[in-house]
Amino acid sequence: HWLNAPQPLEPKNPLKLDLAYVAPEAANLTGRTVIVRTLPPLDTIDNASAKIKSDVRWDIYEKWLEHLIADQLWRTGIFADVSAATDPQPLADPDLRLEFALTGWHEGNGWIRLIMPGPIVGLFHPLGWGPTRLQWEGRLVDLRANEKTLLAFADARLHPGGPETSIINLRALRGEQLIRESLFLSSQDLVKALFKLNGREGKLGDPLESHPRWRPQQGGAPGAAQPIQVVQPTAP
Repeated sequence: HWLNAPQPLEPKNPLKLDLAYVAPEAANLTGRTVIVRTLPPLDTIDNASAKIKSDVRWDIYEKWLEHLIADQLWRTGIFADVSAATDPQPLADPDLRLEFALTGWHEGNGWIRLIMPGPIVGLFHPLGWGPTRLQWEGRLVDLRANEKTLLAFADARLHPGGPETSIINLRALRGEQLIRESLFLSSQDLVKALFKLNGREGKLGDPLESHPRWRPQQGGAPGAAQPIQVVQPTAP
């Protein structure tokens, strides 16, 4: 409900998310710069369907999501530079903006997840009872082309609270943690799809590598980041 895409979102799409619109230009992002921005969750979550039990620090959550996406985009090797809006020194003049909104947040019922986990009731309900539900939406716009939408998506994930290696699955009680896990997996699917869409193969870069927080060429902290080089496309 938050998106304003130029065309209806389609269930069958290259991103392999629930619904998406992908413009042809989304397959030609190599060497461009992008900034990642999260809208304030309390402004975008649908309160009518939400169930928020956790004492969530939304300011921290916004920053976590921005840096999660920015780090994953940086590891693709597609972009010349990737920045989060909450970086100490974000990109001053990026080519692209990737923005997100959390629109659905339901923490389910932790006690039901604990008592009736998915593997036990799978014959009756494949995802168990009391799962959390996350929905998020996003779009990539080209700031050099009058903010043309290159892609837009909406994706929802359920989490039943398992599996767990301990005898008592206390993780099933932590609704906010399960939503965070769903968001991580969904964002991975988005970035991997962009990776393939732009002609890349194999695995993403070092999972411990982070995007640059400082930019010396913009007067940032000296020695805090390596000089940025445009990544050339791989040979077919």
